[in-house]
Amino acid sequence: MIDEALLRTVGTLFGASAALAAVVWLAHSAWATLVAQREARARPAALHALAGALHGGETAPALAQLDRLGALSSISALIEMARTVAGEQRDRLDAIAREWGVLDHAESWAASRRWSRRLRAARLIALFGTGEERSGEALLDDADADVRAQAAEWAGGHPSPARIKRLAKMLGDPERRCRFAAREALVDAGRGAIVELDTALGRVHGIAAVGALEAARELAVPDFLPDAIGLMTAPDPAVRARAASLAAAIGGPEAVESLVLMLGDGDPEARAAAATGLGHLGRWEQAASVAGLLGDPEWRVRRAAALALRRMGPTGELLLRREGRAGEGPATDTARSALELPPAGASEQAEQPA
Repeated sequence: MIDEALLRTVGTLFGASAALAAVVWLAHSAWATLVAQREARARPAALHALAGALHGGETAPALAQLDRLGALSSISALIEMARTVAGEQRDRLDAIAREWGVLDHAESWAASRRWSRRLRAARLIALFGTGEERSGEALLDDADADVRAQAAEWAGGHPSPARIKRLAKMLGDPERRCRFAAREALVDAGRGAIVELDTALGRVHGIAAVGALEAARELAVPDFLPDAIGLMTAPDPAVRARAASLAAAIGGPEAVESLVLMLGDGDPEARAAAATGLGHLGRWEQAASVAGLLGDPEWRVRRAAALALRRMGPTGELLLRREGRAGEGPATDTARSALELPPAGASEQAEQPA
């Protein structure tokens, strides 16, 4: 049998440990509350000093107020201010943040094992970075998708050949948010991304090709047209549809010819994209070919054809009116609906993805 004295001793020790833990927890809570209250009282003064510095005042008071806040509260105040200013004031804010040491914190957090800290680091270098941050490239290859996506924003704002190449590779990332971030970053990089995107269009497939085509469409330079036309016969219908959109954004006789051929594509997304593209180009000469899709079995194709005809001027509207008087059926209903839209509404809806 267990000695009763031993049991009482063990029970006493457990009780003392629980009491000590409670005391420590209460003390920590009280301390955290006091810190939060102190920082809450100091925050308005810090924001006021920052606002004064951004309007041409001295930066020393702003730096002093930031030093009075905790690191996280100071960073929160800087981020809040960054979302409300632009131009020269934003440049001044960036300079203040860097002088205070925001990028030092970012570099420290970037090496953390905790993904939340690495994400915080990526956000800070995206907001306040100069492009010289040592952690940037590493964060582009981070194990966490949110971190990679945030780092892509930094890379797009500070493009270099190596970063653009990495962003192009990210177009095939298994995580959708990373692919979207890479696409937007390549668009932000502007003309600096043209060569790498042109190369990517000739070698990528599947979701990577979709992302490359969507980014290329935002830039729409003639360099992309040969690849766009080539990808309009790709096995993947999503790729063919995006290729049609890119060809239409660039324009030209070759683009028109390929779009007309795609009106007979076996996939409804591709047919709709071809009709939308011809409407975007305003090719009234192809109105009769587009009108042939008013009887398509797929609603989205009929809708794309009708909206494209609205954008083709009098010729397209004439064909819509003729179909609208034909009697009853899906084609007639679609034509009548398109004719009821104001011109601006037809143009806006025609730009929506099929």
